[in-house]
Amino acid sequence: MGDIWLRAIGGMGGVLLFWAAVAPLPAQAEEPSNARMASAIEAQFMAWGKNGTLASGDTVTIASRDTVGFESEDLGNPFTDVMTSIFTLKIVTRLPFMGVGERPAQDLRELVSGLQSVCEQTGGTLERKIPPELKGSSPQVNQNLAVLKKASLIGRFTCQSAQEANRFMVEIDYAPAASSTLIPPGWEWGFAARLINATQLQAKDRRASEYAAQIQSVRSNVKPGMETQVLASDLPEELGTPLTRVHRGKLSVCAIVVDVKPPLAQIQVKQASLFVPIDKLLPKGEAKPISKLNAFSTGFPHKWCGQY
Repeated sequence: MGDIWLRAIGGMGGVLLFWAAVAPLPAQAEEPSNARMASAIEAQFMAWGKNGTLASGDTVTIASRDTVGFESEDLGNPFTDVMTSIFTLKIVTRLPFMGVGERPAQDLRELVSGLQSVCEQTGGTLERKIPPELKGSSPQVNQNLAVLKKASLIGRFTCQSAQEANRFMVEIDYAPAASSTLIPPGWEWGFAARLINATQLQAKDRRASEYAAQIQSVRSNVKPGMETQVLASDLPEELGTPLTRVHRGKLSVCAIVVDVKPPLAQIQVKQASLFVPIDKLLPKGEAKPISKLNAFSTGFPHKWCGQY
């Protein structure tokens, strides 16, 4: 969604809670087709779900229609996207009342090992991107998160392959909270593993390329009177700060071009007129009143701009 923003993208502005409600597994996933069975990673997810437990004895269930958020890593490009996971594994594990639990790491090693095996079998390389921020609901959760992060067991795991059809991405995420239990004594804690397949990754890449082309078109054809938008972070504090308070992410402010003096463009925002580099201008999206924006504003941030 970035990247605690990736957690905060549900509707692109809402907070993606780990235990958000998910719809039942669709019929086409319950009745494997030849195409589905041909996908090694999807078959692996189905096997985990069918088994119902991991080696530790912890339960694992399978569902779908969970969401995964993406944000461009280019600081000047606010492209965002949301996709629905093909499968989502939900794992319920245990923590002791104090100290580091063995079962979370055991469970996630089993998952990551499975991803590694499938990726290598299809000629790929499994790469991991760690989440930029890890924070749980209690010191006990945070202590165990630190251990899992150090062991490279949470984050986004992408199978990079020369064969596009063999690509996949799995986001292994944790539940922010853990609940204490007396029998057995300890804490009950949860994780999710969300699968995005090659077709979805290709579609995302295509949408990102199309938006990058739109950016280039705006910057190559800038002229007075053009409506545009500029990242809040590229504006003076008094203009950008009100929008950045809404929620995290690469949020933009609506603007209009007044004059062009390459490499600068003079823009008007509210009653202010200022020069910015042309390579900071972005395609104009839907204008949304800044006064009405909040942490649950819907839509994709790159498709709208805050209007004073």
